[in-house]
Amino acid sequence: MAALFGVEITITVEASVSPLMGMHICFRAPSRDAVRAFHESALKTGGRDDSVPDLRPNYHADYEGVFVLDPDGHRLEAVCHVPEKQYLGRLRGNGPRTSH
Repeated sequence: MAALFGVEITITVEASVSPLMGMHICFRAPSRDAVRAFHESALKTGGRDDSVPDLRPNYHADYEGVFVLDPDGHRLEAVCHVPEKQYLGRLRGNGPRTSH
């Protein structure tokens, strides 16, 4: 999993931890596919759905993100800021390959 996202995360149940209201942890994803993979992986490993992977133009035009809740109720997010045109170019193999 670490190879997909560049970060390895372990989700565990902690008896004495309570989530802070309004706080969440956000991971920058290298692609929109990685946002979707994060969501799918979180649900398969005990996370709960808190949204669907989707564009969120209320944040900005190229913001694609998803929210999940870990087993303790902490809100986790994966987000990709790659513009749609650049993303589609990458899928076709002819877009710029820039890092974020």
